[in-house]
Amino acid sequence: MTEEEIKREKELRKLDRAKARAEEWNKIRSLGAGARIRYFWDYYRIVLVFLLIMIATGYVILTMIRGAGTKTLLYTCILNVDEPDPDAEGLTEDFAQSIGGIGKHDEIVFDTSIRTDPEAVGISQLDVANTMKMTALLQSAILDVCLAPPEVMEYLQEQGMLLELDDLLDNEAKAEFSESDCLYYAPEPLYDEETGELILPETELKEEDTKNGHEPEQSGTQERDTYIYAVRVDQEGILNRYGIHEGKETWFSVAGNSQRTEMAMKLLDYLLGKTE
Repeated sequence: MTEEEIKREKELRKLDRAKARAEEWNKIRSLGAGARIRYFWDYYRIVLVFLLIMIATGYVILTMIRGAGTKTLLYTCILNVDEPDPDAEGLTEDFAQSIGGIGKHDEIVFDTSIRTDPEAVGISQLDVANTMKMTALLQSAILDVCLAPPEVMEYLQEQGMLLELDDLLDNEAKAEFSESDCLYYAPEPLYDEETGELILPETELKEEDTKNGHEPEQSGTQERDTYIYAVRVDQEGILNRYGIHEGKETWFSVAGNSQRTEMAMKLLDYLLGKTE
């Protein structure tokens, strides 16, 4: 091909791309709002998921940069907050005061932005964004405490995200909480020895059934030791003061890789009215 022909072919390709973009845009403009959302999700799902991953990564990077000059004393996720105007700032100030105050470059965070739905199929943009943020907080060891409704707390435990609290609670506290039925006991999550993958309760099998070639049975059939993974904390109504989980059952749990368990237990005392 001559130089003139090559140049002309490039121009034609450029015009074709511009025409295709114009047709695509006109097609999108002709759709209703709901249809547009479905269209973008059907045809640009990978791009959207990639953008969400980039946003989550950026969030972690920004948190780390900010953390370079600020010491985080405690990071708490208050999950599935339905109230329109939760006073996380007031909770932060009052809790900080209860522990004697904090330094100029210290911070305590109460994050009310994340929702976790154990029944969700995980394909909506909101589900993906929440999952990515929660995963980033856990993997970067930023997260310390979760305050959540019972079904969400149970889901987190089954996913292997929570720390056993047996060694963090003294015998007096265990006795007190046990009497009021405010401790959540569960067996440790199981992992496949070969793949390292988590074995969810609904797929857990009896060892003897597997050996004998019997049909698999549902979860709960294996006898295993149980441990404390959560404490109920809505009894004193502390969270109600801040418009958070008002009148709702709320459970306190600690992230499995938290490095600030001492401060986490101070929060537990505060929520149970033991520091006032």
